[in-house]
Amino acid sequence: MPDGTPINLQMASALEARHFAATYALHRVSSMKNIHMMLPPTHKTYWTIFDEIKRMEFAKNHAWMYVADPFLDKREWLAAEAAKAKALAEAKKEKPAEAVDEKLKGWYRVPVVDMGTSQRREVEGLVRKYHVWNPVGVSMTRNLMSKVISELVGLDFKRAHVEEACGWVKDKEEALGGTLAGALFFL
Repeated sequence: MPDGTPINLQMASALEARHFAATYALHRVSSMKNIHMMLPPTHKTYWTIFDEIKRMEFAKNHAWMYVADPFLDKREWLAAEAAKAKALAEAKKEKPAEAVDEKLKGWYRVPVVDMGTSQRREVEGLVRKYHVWNPVGVSMTRNLMSKVISELVGLDFKRAHVEEACGWVKDKEEALGGTLAGALFFL
């Protein structure tokens, strides 16, 4: 019986327990047929209980427990799993060239703004003049700044962008945001 089954499994005699187990086994292999019509009345009540359990198992995606030939179903399932694993292995074999692109995947969704050098400098100047990155005026210590610079350069940001961002901000998170903003301006 599946776990969590709301059934009292204590029978009055060993014979009743054997009948219960036989009815359960019959239900598992022939629940798609109307065999319960031929069962004695006590076994019919067992059959309705087993039908309820079957509905609960179907809701949990355990339909495989009630197929007519469980061995054939298991063989087909194993064949499907092997085919999936083979396809996954082939896909991994073909993807090493794309592994580099995986790192840059997010940049393909970034909007591109093409503008001349003078326009770009004017926009950068306006952003620097009117946007307050650090209103309190807290700045990073030299140790923290060198640590943040090495971490962000390790993530393939340009050193110049990271150093400029670290000069304006108070912590690593803001430096990352400033570096991203700077990188967008230089695209």
